[in-house]
Amino acid sequence: MKRLIVISFLSSMAFATSIDVGVGARSQGMGGAFCAVADDSSACYWNPAGLSKIGAAEVSFIHANPLSAEATYIDWLALVQPLGKKSGVGFGWLYKWANLEEGRPVTKSKIRESEYILSLSTKPYNSVVSVGVNLKRLTINSKIEEGSGFGLDLGLLYTATSFPCPGFSCGLMMRNLASSLKDESFRSELRLGAARNLWDEKLILAGDLNMKKEVNREKKDWQWHIGMEAEPIEKIFLRAGLDDGDIACGLGGTFRMWKFNWSFLSEREYGLGNNQRFEVGFLF
Repeated sequence: MKRLIVISFLSSMAFATSIDVGVGARSQGMGGAFCAVADDSSACYWNPAGLSKIGAAEVSFIHANPLSAEATYIDWLALVQPLGKKSGVGFGWLYKWANLEEGRPVTKSKIRESEYILSLSTKPYNSVVSVGVNLKRLTINSKIEEGSGFGLDLGLLYTATSFPCPGFSCGLMMRNLASSLKDESFRSELRLGAARNLWDEKLILAGDLNMKKEVNREKKDWQWHIGMEAEPIEKIFLRAGLDDGDIACGLGGTFRMWKFNWSFLSEREYGLGNNQRFEVGFLF
């Protein structure tokens, strides 16, 4: 089963219909309910409109084994910078790679897929809606295929000041509006999210609903995500959620200028066991 899933993952990379591995340990610990939160460096991926909310420059890195299968990994590196009080800019690099062994005698090769993301966000004067855009450069390199292309995402984020209540936000992420790699087009994805900050932002409740076509499926699937983040002790965070039915949880903490996040996800869909992530970030 592991071999079949890895082959499916590699095929999805080659044909530009990749499995949505997500990024970040904080978002995974909240069950993937992050579209309306998106207030850290992972906003480049989840909703670029959230960059208008960041209060400090941040760099973060994660190295993960998304399918709990040997020799299949992702790396995520992000750098974000606020521009005044209502705008932000970010750069993200998502690198998927796998080591392959084939033939007799065994020969080894590597398949690599990179996604370079330039994110821009602004909140128009006196507006409660932030607008964000991702400009993406996509590349793939393997023994049998090489190519490159471009992509475009659009994000919106509404932060309530009065209606329906203070602390409420909702987000919209339209991924791969115009994205292609060589002669193949990326399948588009629509994600809607809502979140509520409570108790002076000591508790965040969030939910997402996304529609996309998964690998090897003809029909579009709606997937749901719910999660929460609590701060019972200053700068110590507890997280839990459900990622389309999969159990997720996580821990986080901030020490001076450093941020650390760990997450756990039980991925019953792929039958590959549990998945863990550890993320480190630095504020400056």
